[in-house]
Amino acid sequence: MADAQPLVVTTRIDQEQKALFTTFLEKHSCEVEDQGDFLRVRFPEGTRREASLSGRDERHSITLPDATHLVQVYIRDKEYSILNIPVGELR
Repeated sequence: MADAQPLVVTTRIDQEQKALFTTFLEKHSCEVEDQGDFLRVRFPEGTRREASLSGRDERHSITLPDATHLVQVYIRDKEYSILNIPVGELR
């Protein structure tokens, strides 16, 4: 079930991957705001976020309305999130 509030994630981003990552997210109806070393990503309505098993870090599976999957990893000791695009999702 989708949350009432839109899902917004601020993610650390490698500068070399920023343009590719931004293009990918925008292609899937996400709004992306460049904040230097970070991107603020607002996911479209209907996005689902579910916690998954993890060890030291918090992990969530994010499913967009078009069935695209992402993984959010919150690095506790560094206090930031990273969004990962599984290889099969690069389309």
